[in-house]
Amino acid sequence: MKIQIKNRFTDAVIVEGKFKDLKEAVEKNKADLSNADLSNADLSNADLQNANLWNADLSNANLRNANLRNAFTNFNRIKITKKQLQQLNIELSD
Repeated sequence: MKIQIKNRFTDAVIVEGKFKDLKEAVEKNKADLSNADLSNADLSNADLQNANLWNADLSNANLRNANLRNAFTNFNRIKITKKQLQQLNIELSD
């Protein structure tokens, strides 16, 4: 299916192509998803290790069991419940 991932601020297309689903598009383009609009995305079990998700909109995204090890993020701006946080695989770096 054709997938587009857009910049959350400018609506410019960051990623476009044919993928099985949005999760595959994100995993294959994780090197630079800064400012991406990934709100409401089902990213459960996604391999996002080393992903650049700086300023990405992950509101209401399903990140259950996603591998976010060494992902470049600013999670301090994300509203997340304690239960949701416990279900994430995150290793914070200095």
